[in-house]
Amino acid sequence: MLCLISALEREMTPVIAKYSKRVNVHGFLKVHECEVFGKTFLVCTSGMGKCFAAMSIVALKEAGYQIDKVINLGVGGSLDEEKAGLLSCLIGSTYIQHDMDSSPLGDPKGMISGINVTVFHGDKALIEEVESACAKLGFKSACGQICSGDQFIVEDKDKERIISTFPGTISIDMESAAYAQSAYVYNVPFVAARFISDLGHAGEYEKYFGDGQRKIEAIVDELVKDIA
Repeated sequence: MLCLISALEREMTPVIAKYSKRVNVHGFLKVHECEVFGKTFLVCTSGMGKCFAAMSIVALKEAGYQIDKVINLGVGGSLDEEKAGLLSCLIGSTYIQHDMDSSPLGDPKGMISGINVTVFHGDKALIEEVESACAKLGFKSACGQICSGDQFIVEDKDKERIISTFPGTISIDMESAAYAQSAYVYNVPFVAARFISDLGHAGEYEKYFGDGQRKIEAIVDELVKDIA
């Protein structure tokens, strides 16, 4: 079963209004059971930040949902305007948690101890699926590395620190790498697709959020066509 997940409910408000048939709540996670062409898919809202993001996939598995692919949709910030400009779709090829740091113990920055993974990879088939949907809709898209942390990054010094520590980072958000970690542990194919709502400048997020929301709705409409 396809699971579409966002951190904030308002990112998915138009999608929920269009497709939701019933809603269940598991902890803080809201699970909307949606139908199209007589088939069911899920639209979930996890809450903001890495902890809620990671908990959401755990909650889905524990509740018995038979999810076989997870696509995270939402907005995010760009660190590279040429590759990921405003309102383009940045599809995560790799994911790192920029605020995970056990380097005093000798670990690389960003490494998740226990599983000893620093870089999580987006599922190739799902990347192609999202790329195809963007192409059909005429949305500009690019693949690249997303760094996540429990911080809303606006200061240039913070952006420069992330880029220098994790070269190749194109976008930053607060959840994608945590979804990726949880999906990795449960062996569920995963990809994140973030529409760029800001370049780190004051007021951009509020100005462009609505446009990002409409693009999320459009790409969901395209993605669920393949469920039939």
